[in-house]
Amino acid sequence: MSFSLYQKDQAARLWTGSYKSILKYYNVKNKIAWDWASMDLTMVEAPKGGA
Repeated sequence: MSFSLYQKDQAARLWTGSYKSILKYYNVKNKIAWDWASMDLTMVEAPKGGA
């Protein structure tokens, strides 16, 4: 997927809605331990155009 297409999707909030739905589903099935959860580097915004 190209970065410009990703930006358009991000602007439309497509990823945010999908991510929230996945987390809700996973939490129901596996009971996410939110008090123990940690942030992964994939959650941090990367510089535009790569590394």
